[in-house]
Amino acid sequence: DYEDVFVKSSREPEKKSPLIRFYSRNSNLDNSYSKISKTSCLILQMNIFRNLMVLFGIDCKIQVFGLEGGKDSTSKIILNKLVEIPINAYVFNNPYLVVSINLCPLYIGNYNDVLKSNIESISTNMKSILLNIAGNLLMFQPDLDGLLSIPQDLNKTKPFTSLPPIMLSDNTENFWVVTDNPRHKLLNGLINYSLWIHCGSNGMKLWLPLSGEESTVNQSNRIILNFSLNFYPISLLVNESIIIGAQSDAICLNQISYCQIQKKTQLFMPLILEGLVRKKLFIDAKKLLNGYRYLPYFLHIVELLVHKILEDEANLSEDEMSKFVLSDVIKFIEDFPEYLKIISHCTRKSEVAIWPYLFSVVGHPRDLYEKCLSENDLETASSYLVVIQNTENSKLCEKFANMLLKSALQNGQWELVREITRFLSSIDPSDYENEVFNHSAESQNSSYNVDSPKNKKLLSQKNSINSARTSTSSLGQLSKDDSKLKHQTSSKSLTKKVSFVDDQVKPPSDFELYKKTIETTIYDYASELLKSFRLKQLFEMFFNLSFLNIENWLVQFQQVSIIDDYVQAISNVHFDFNWPYPILVNQFNKTNSFVVELSESEKNNKISDFIFDGLDQTEEEYKPIDDAANSLYDFDLMAQELANTGSANSKKQINFMLDTFLYSKCYEWVLVLAIVLKKFSAISDVMRLVKLNEISPTIADSLKNGVDQLDQWTTNECRGYKSIVQKVIGL
Repeated sequence: DYEDVFVKSSREPEKKSPLIRFYSRNSNLDNSYSKISKTSCLILQMNIFRNLMVLFGIDCKIQVFGLEGGKDSTSKIILNKLVEIPINAYVFNNPYLVVSINLCPLYIGNYNDVLKSNIESISTNMKSILLNIAGNLLMFQPDLDGLLSIPQDLNKTKPFTSLPPIMLSDNTENFWVVTDNPRHKLLNGLINYSLWIHCGSNGMKLWLPLSGEESTVNQSNRIILNFSLNFYPISLLVNESIIIGAQSDAICLNQISYCQIQKKTQLFMPLILEGLVRKKLFIDAKKLLNGYRYLPYFLHIVELLVHKILEDEANLSEDEMSKFVLSDVIKFIEDFPEYLKIISHCTRKSEVAIWPYLFSVVGHPRDLYEKCLSENDLETASSYLVVIQNTENSKLCEKFANMLLKSALQNGQWELVREITRFLSSIDPSDYENEVFNHSAESQNSSYNVDSPKNKKLLSQKNSINSARTSTSSLGQLSKDDSKLKHQTSSKSLTKKVSFVDDQVKPPSDFELYKKTIETTIYDYASELLKSFRLKQLFEMFFNLSFLNIENWLVQFQQVSIIDDYVQAISNVHFDFNWPYPILVNQFNKTNSFVVELSESEKNNKISDFIFDGLDQTEEEYKPIDDAANSLYDFDLMAQELANTGSANSKKQINFMLDTFLYSKCYEWVLVLAIVLKKFSAISDVMRLVKLNEISPTIADSLKNGVDQLDQWTTNECRGYKSIVQKVIGL
């Protein structure tokens, strides 16, 4: 179509004379709305490229017309005949040998830079002609010297002088020319002006332009790549890197054979990249691949490339070393930031038996794992942990898993923490002492030796290992319904591979000790959070790790809840929950507005980030409140409560933490949170226990010391809390 106009060849109903009809998209598909143009003979093949129309008739002649107008109405279309080329000699006077015809902006030849820059503007008048004659794809390209003299005015025609045709391919069944145009913008410009040729059982051929930075393949800087397909290609989705085709399968039902046609798709970029890498054209391959970085399955494209090469070379013998290009592929992708993730995904999708060959090229999995940790790429590190479990002993696997567990805790990746915990708990206890792989000093080497006894054993025992220890456990998605993690070998592994362990096998004592280190690691981090007053992160961790109970932990490790710096504890609560500091209200003025001032010390206070206000009052003004001032004091407190309360969600969270600490008898934190929430009932309960000596002397001393710290802090810095702390002292 051209300018929303359909073109078709037909015959006149009565006289049977050949003609061409133009139909508009905006009107009925009816002959009364069409424009008719008569031709000299019956048209067998036709095609349109932008504003050019090429026809091949039964008289064995090619005609090229220039099209003008037609945007508003088909009646305004103007045809200008540009070229007429007889090709009787090439079709042996049999026009039915021509399968298809097309125009394309492709050229072969050693033209200079000036000519290159002018081809696109000049080519609006003439293009090369592709002709499929009985499977032989011929290219008729214009003589560039003559092309330069073709006038821009389509009304002024000039004879077309063609160079001798070039046969690009035989056994051609179909071909596509990829060119950019305003209606279908190419997102990857590097694949522009490429020619795709389907040669039946011989596969696909791609005539691809190169940048010329690495190789002078030929004078026109083009290269032909060959790759095979297992279906019949029908169309190309260039922007999606997809070939669409069909596959025929024969089925037999009730002794009757049927043919079933199925739609098939395949990504073509891995095939192109493999061809370019084999020819050492890394720069062109990288530029071409980066042009598809916008695709959501970009990484999958690279993974398919690596996986295909790995699978192919794993079955080759040493006599075919010349075909090995895995090292070149790794060299090609190692500059991509997703390199470690690509290798981990390919490993997980490959057979365990070919892992030694892969890691002999990319490096030892331990090194890759540690690199992921250093780059804080924990998800990828978890994939390498599965590899380490299958290639190292369980004690070393435990060491690396605990490293990942600590990093996941520090980064707040709770889903990953649950997966690692499940992974560590499901390690086969029989493997813990009786290792399938003999861990020797050799495994500490940074290089991955394919011929090492361990890896030879891996190859020879592939079937026995996989049946007894089918990747005993791995990191995958946990069920969100898991409310409690049982520390036993799980029949539900975290990937498709499952570890089945006899329930009658008792874990060794050191394995039980090892399993306790899982909780120890988590509880140690919880203690670190509590000691650094990061309550929000602490409760978030226990909320997401439902197999842990914060109340039981606080009761069991009550000493970690002792506060040494009450001022910092309160400040952290305000910061974590965005809770405003209290404003001390002095009195109402005549206009019923608050009288609030800042002292000089408060203006220069380092805690100004938390934004609090106070009054510049003397020490006498903070004496205990007498009965006569109780009504005004209560009114001021109510005003403070209304003016200095955080969000409802923050209040709900702090209340929950207060109840939890109260249940666990962590009275220091009860006092801190009660002061923030101004819950005097909770404060009174804690101070009553101190007076009645119903709590340990250590906690009582800590509470008294905390009140003294807060009294000094409210006097010198945060005066908004002064009245509250004075009331605590008076209890």
